[in-house]
Amino acid sequence: GPLTQLAEEHSSRLVFDPLPGLREQLFALGDYASAHLELSDPLASIVYPQDSRLRPLAEALEIRLQGQGWSRVRLLGYRPDSLENMADRLPRGTQAVFFLGASDAFAALTERLRDAQPSPYLFAASTQVGAAAMQAPRRFSDRLFLSYPFLPGDWTPSGVADLLEVRQRGGIGGQHALMQVGAYSAAMLLGEGLKRAGRDASREKLVTALENLHDFNTGLTPVLGFGPGKRVGAAGAHIVKVDIQGQRFWPTGRYIRVDPRL
Repeated sequence: GPLTQLAEEHSSRLVFDPLPGLREQLFALGDYASAHLELSDPLASIVYPQDSRLRPLAEALEIRLQGQGWSRVRLLGYRPDSLENMADRLPRGTQAVFFLGASDAFAALTERLRDAQPSPYLFAASTQVGAAAMQAPRRFSDRLFLSYPFLPGDWTPSGVADLLEVRQRGGIGGQHALMQVGAYSAAMLLGEGLKRAGRDASREKLVTALENLHDFNTGLTPVLGFGPGKRVGAAGAHIVKVDIQGQRFWPTGRYIRVDPRL
């Protein structure tokens, strides 16, 4: 369900994720930076909380970027209880920074980079940095890119109506929309999987049914699909540029699909 996006990576064949986790979202940001920004083998840093479960993800992102021709990628771990010197440890002339961690650490990083020359591109998952993106120094306007599992453009009138009905029945508001959509999508997938598994459903029949589920439309997310060895329904992310000066988010029009196994 929805909380798998915030959990450590798992490899169980019995777990199907409707929406992308941090791995898919960071990979999508890296793929976007490689393909759509004028960066030629940039000096890049991957900033992550030291001594945390995010280090394997930082290492996986480093390998992925290196496979796309980024030969100068550095890992930089920081202590969440000591953020003052985090930005000072970035190599001079850093052109791109991929951030993993909480919003307060992101805010501290951007503030410390206020006078950096040149201004690096910043990349982060919206699920981690949240509103801190709009509080970054204005010099990062149009240089800060966030990944989103879904956008309002993915929503259909029928999908919105169904979600509103669920909210009304449950007496809940519109807060925590990401978790709501994730939970709703998970419930839809479970129902569809059980329907396809038939009256004599079993664990294996349910797994097989979900593995054969393709182009499933929830009305609230990109289409979902699985397969043998493919356990993320929407393996990718929308890339959004942040206009800090105008306090607006600008979708780039790019939905980057990734193979998280690579």
